[in-house]
Amino acid sequence: MTRRAWAVAAVLLFGLYGCGDDTKEDKEGLKESETKEVVALKSTWHDWESVELRNGLVSVQLVPRLGGRTLGYEFNGRSLVYANPKLYGHTPGAEESQRQPWVPGTGGAEQTPSEPAATDQPNEELSRAEDQGPNLTEPAPERAEPTVDVPGGGLRSRTGRLHPVETAGEPAKPAESAPVAGEPAAAEGTGHAEGTTGIGETEAKPDMPESGEVAAEPVAHAAEAEPLRYIPSQTSEKYRNYGGQTVWPGPRSHWSQPWPPPEALDLGGYEPKITRTDGDTAEVELLSPPDETLGVKLAKTITLFRGSTVIRVVSRLTNTGARTRAWCLEDVSQHPGALTPGETFTKDVQMFLPLSPASRHHLGYVAMLGTQTSDQYYPEKGLFRLEYLGQEGMVGSDDLRGWVAYADRRNETLLVKLATLDPRGTYAEGGVTSTLYTAPGEAESYVQMGLRSPLREVEPNGDLTLTVTYGATTCPLPIVSASLAGVVNTPLKAVKLGDTVKLSGVFGTFYTGHAQIVFYNEAGQELARTAPVALTPTQPYRLDSVANLPDGTVRAALMITNSRRVDIAALSDSGIEEIQPEPGAAVVAEPATPAGEPGATPAAEPVTEPAIGPEPAAAGTAMPTAPEAAPTTGGNEVGEPVAKPKPPGTAGSGQ
Repeated sequence: MTRRAWAVAAVLLFGLYGCGDDTKEDKEGLKESETKEVVALKSTWHDWESVELRNGLVSVQLVPRLGGRTLGYEFNGRSLVYANPKLYGHTPGAEESQRQPWVPGTGGAEQTPSEPAATDQPNEELSRAEDQGPNLTEPAPERAEPTVDVPGGGLRSRTGRLHPVETAGEPAKPAESAPVAGEPAAAEGTGHAEGTTGIGETEAKPDMPESGEVAAEPVAHAAEAEPLRYIPSQTSEKYRNYGGQTVWPGPRSHWSQPWPPPEALDLGGYEPKITRTDGDTAEVELLSPPDETLGVKLAKTITLFRGSTVIRVVSRLTNTGARTRAWCLEDVSQHPGALTPGETFTKDVQMFLPLSPASRHHLGYVAMLGTQTSDQYYPEKGLFRLEYLGQEGMVGSDDLRGWVAYADRRNETLLVKLATLDPRGTYAEGGVTSTLYTAPGEAESYVQMGLRSPLREVEPNGDLTLTVTYGATTCPLPIVSASLAGVVNTPLKAVKLGDTVKLSGVFGTFYTGHAQIVFYNEAGQELARTAPVALTPTQPYRLDSVANLPDGTVRAALMITNSRRVDIAALSDSGIEEIQPEPGAAVVAEPATPAGEPGATPAAEPVTEPAIGPEPAAAGTAMPTAPEAAPTTGGNEVGEPVAKPKPPGTAGSGQ
């Protein structure tokens, strides 16, 4: 084969596999339809007044009248959030709608023409976002870097105190002294507070406590048994399940009754207000009515970013009562259990839940409803996989990596939710941090995912915040890890072949942007990067290429950048395996550009959101970061934007 033919083959191997389409691409290979400006519109969705957020990749429908629920999330022609078809157009207290049933997976009914939603911005900014250019002139927030506004996960409390666990028959013991979440200086080599597990990270890290269990006092037997009293969220005489995404205050022992959830917070009319629309970002705030019985109120801020499937949901509980009380928050979302008309369930609907290697539960998870084992359950090697067979059940995990995933195997489509969890915190219901629920298919065909914050004592007028990130992508199943950059099906593998390296792996990303392999030496310094390759959330990224290996390289990482070439995070990393090539074997390598030389990725220019910066990499990826930027508002939040990450460590290989 000629030298030119080898070069062409190398370029093809490093690209995205797939047929593609006729969508116009810009000079960097990105589809213009996937980098449209973000818009916020008043809309009508299934006869409900709604606020729609869209950016060319996803369309999100928020229904203020139904507890501020997110009832629509459309990606790549698929509806990834369940909405109960029997209740279309219905509001609490009214008779059920007689509309035609919803057709699963088709994206729902027609919508009325949309108009820009009301906003608190100046009048000159109320024109349609399609007519506005990106607002890059506003000063960036006061952070360590102006380009690291990450839609990450986390929690915050103004008091920051840990809630002591009450053992059966004994008074509560004071919790051990622990740093306030988000306040301590980051441990060397991490980008988050000491004792905090970042999104997608494993607990088995040198700077973490020796035990991977949820820290704090031992949990009493009575508290461990509490999950078995879980009441499902199906429609019943006492409760109408509308579906969608919502947030519940906890623990449930504070509720006036075991079920249903507090009505004012769960199904009350929320007040919507658009707080930002600049083309790069659209942000909507939803304020609940106060619950006088519980003495709390909720607020949700939902943000969609340009060139990404990511939505960030920040839920805030405010204590409106007269005394300090322990609270937690749970982000709950429901997703379709059927994929085509006529189905009531299908095993092509799957869910994934990481299991802690130091779990207090024998199998790594606890059955909160139903039996510990089921034909639907496939726990293996630190990961719980569920295939939906229409059977009712619920499981919980005490893992701290902070992600769960819903997947449509038939179309290789996933919706992942992520949060940063605090290993020092006390989690309700036996230390459960994340949950999966499956509804009986003959009643309602849906599955449900939950992520929780730890308990915090919240003073009067104080608040507690839980930040959850949702992202959709396309990737073969199963997946083995998830992070803010995307998901991993086959972790990065880097095999040395003489003075070259063969790179392989299969991934899915949340961003329309670029992928690059970054090479690091033993000191953690970046040596070079491969040329950027365009990638999209609508297709898997299958890496299979050969590149020149810079001298001194001990580690390689797959870096994902957004449409502005700003690093998001390393999706997977690997040590360099050494295998000698067979004699006479011809290898043509993709050139790598040394860091700092012409042709290297330019330094990120200061931009406004959504120039989303890096967060911890996928589970098992040791990606040390610089210290977290100091918060600019009251309180502290784990998972707030952090400085750009340093390269991965040199010990072991990650995913």
